Amino acid sequence: MEQNSTFKIGITDSGFGGLSMVSEFQKSYPDVEIIYFADLKNAPYGEKDKSQVQALVQSASDVLIQEDVKAILLACNTATSVAVESLRNHLSIPIFGMEPAIKPALNATENEKVAVLATSLTLKEDRFLSLKNKIDPMNRIISVNCPGLSELIDQEKIDEAIEYVQAILLKEDLQGIHSVVLGCTHYIFLKERLQILFPEISFFDGNKGTLNHIVNTCQIQKSQQVNKQFNKQENWKFITNLNQSKNVQIARHWMQELQTDKYTRAT
Repeated sequence: MEQNSTFKIGITDSGFGGLSMVSEFQKSYPDVEIIYFADLKNAPYGEKDKSQVQALVQSASDVLIQEDVKAILLACNTATSVAVESLRNHLSIPIFGMEPAIKPALNATENEKVAVLATSLTLKEDRFLSLKNKIDPMNRIISVNCPGLSELIDQEKIDEAIEYVQAILLKEDLQGIHSVVLGCTHYIFLKERLQILFPEISFFDGNKGTLNHIVNTCQIQKSQQVNKQFNKQENWKFITNLNQSKNVQIARHWMQELQTDKYTRAT
């Protein structure tokens, strides 16, 4: 693959959640150029039907292809679950997706239950069910549908989003769980506060594993000098199809938040 200075990756999500992957890249690989497309006009994806999401992902990918990207990441668990394979058949460049961090969560304990928070479409698709059946023979995973949660986060209603998840984790059937998998990139924005509220629970997400997979596949070399200000505008471009000016400001705000140590992610 090309050197970091010319390698360009496109990242797309229905909203701002995928910015957490932009942050992952720019923290360790600041030379990689990133084009981010937020399909805010059609957000959220999680409650739509499969064919509709596939069409939306194809349209989002067309936007990124016009930017001459060398690879595309669907930084959305829902989009990955329903569209990553069809997109790979359609495009010649590498297409990457997100997987819920179920395996590390299960490996962190021997017998305890693990809750997976995700959208309804993610949880009912064959991709998730096949993964669950393959690595969870003891049926330790509890799938938790979270309709509307990503919308609250896109709207920056973080207090309401925290109350939403807190109510879920306080339910009787989730008492005593050891781990929670954040099965949507949006949910990562809640991770620090959730960890404070539930110090006895380990929270997992798939961002770091996804980054490592892309880096290895595309043979991206780490920069000799890691950029500490990894939200610099010249290294990433934000595109959306709804209120571009307003949402650029929101994206910059999230990136400023993400560059702090408080958004730590499981390896």
